[in-house]
Amino acid sequence: MAKKKILKSLTVLGAAALLVLGLTGCSSALDKQEEIMSTNVCNMLNSSQIVNTITDAEFDKYTFLASDFKDDGSAYVVDINGIGSYNNEQNKAYVSLQYRVGKEEFASVDSKKAEQVVEALNSVIQKYEMQKFSFAPMSNINEFNKQMGNVFESPVNGFRHCQSLTYKVDNIQYNEEKGYVSFCTTANTKYSKTTTEMRYMLIGTDSNGKPKMGWRVVPVTHYENFNQDHEIYLRATPEEIAAMKNDPSKIFDKFIEVVKSDNKNAITVRSVEINNDKLFNDNSGYTMER
Repeated sequence: MAKKKILKSLTVLGAAALLVLGLTGCSSALDKQEEIMSTNVCNMLNSSQIVNTITDAEFDKYTFLASDFKDDGSAYVVDINGIGSYNNEQNKAYVSLQYRVGKEEFASVDSKKAEQVVEALNSVIQKYEMQKFSFAPMSNINEFNKQMGNVFESPVNGFRHCQSLTYKVDNIQYNEEKGYVSFCTTANTKYSKTTTEMRYMLIGTDSNGKPKMGWRVVPVTHYENFNQDHEIYLRATPEEIAAMKNDPSKIFDKFIEVVKSDNKNAITVRSVEINNDKLFNDNSGYTMER
């Protein structure tokens, strides 16, 4: 069975928020709902006036990655995040759709069944009007994810980045006066720290062939999982900004170039929010392992 995307289950965080969390599966019911979502999203995007003001891309496929829920008191603000393919799937972009949804839409959803979560999101797409749309075209999504892994800083002392998946890129801004472009990201991140400890364990056999126990120093790896929001600022010349406005994928080409060359004077990465209640599951076709 092919690798599955990050899917999430509906989880309540107090009374403040809902989010979609690391649930994976490989079932015919889930596959069916994902196919329905791809069709629903593409049909909606290709007929939306909101989308038409931002891009003239004709979408062929939508690959769901993750959905975030925020409770605004009377309703949920739902972001559906994924990868949109267009131009006969030759081009790809991070695409996020935002809806304001009645809480009753998720009242009967079993949070442990991914197909029910995706089915509920499909119902939202069909019943509600999209409030906000974001489009971030990429020349190379895998390379972008890889370089994002190089800018994350662990919130936990002594831990280092080991895996991550950026599942949302939005809020592209151009500032010609100050000479920079900026964008926002949301990512699942995983950090690790390896220590050693003494363990009393089987170390072999004695001369009579009987099990022999003893103390050994063994490595132990600890993990911390987070969901992190960042604002990223890139220095750019007026000519670069003009080219980026015409083709926003050049923003992320520039990001990749700056990070790979370790040009710290050309980039600022600002951590906006860190949430360790969102689990990480490295099971996406767009994920990076380093």
